[in-house]
Amino acid sequence: MLAGVAAIGAAALLVRGLSQLGGAWLWSVLAAVALALWGVAMVMGGLFPMPNDLHGGFGLGLAGPLVPLFLIFALRTIPGTKGMRWFLGIVFIASVVLLCIMFGLGGLVTRANVGLWQRANTFAGIPWLAVFGVWLSRGQSRVHD
Repeated sequence: MLAGVAAIGAAALLVRGLSQLGGAWLWSVLAAVALALWGVAMVMGGLFPMPNDLHGGFGLGLAGPLVPLFLIFALRTIPGTKGMRWFLGIVFIASVVLLCIMFGLGGLVTRANVGLWQRANTFAGIPWLAVFGVWLSRGQSRVHD
């Protein structure tokens, strides 16, 4: 739930931060909206434990893997962002692959190991936000120097 609340707050600041770096406005807004939707789903998942139908947050969490993709497009015109765009691409691919596995691709998820796959999905889907946030804040300070 805390990650969800943080994501909603970060979404409000994302567009401003990216625009100050010269990021593409539309892609920045789409990234912020996707991040906020994912955040709402995470909060709902905590408020409504399984088997409550609301635990799934109306599927809003599916917007989460789109955030790094949208950020790649938001950053594509900013010089010096190639490394971050590669990082975001890896995060996007990992998130999509793990999401597909969670939805049954390959029959890898069983009742016995579903928790491990959920943890892997969480590891791919959350910590990168901190890395991007630190990177963005450092870029902000360079813009203001």
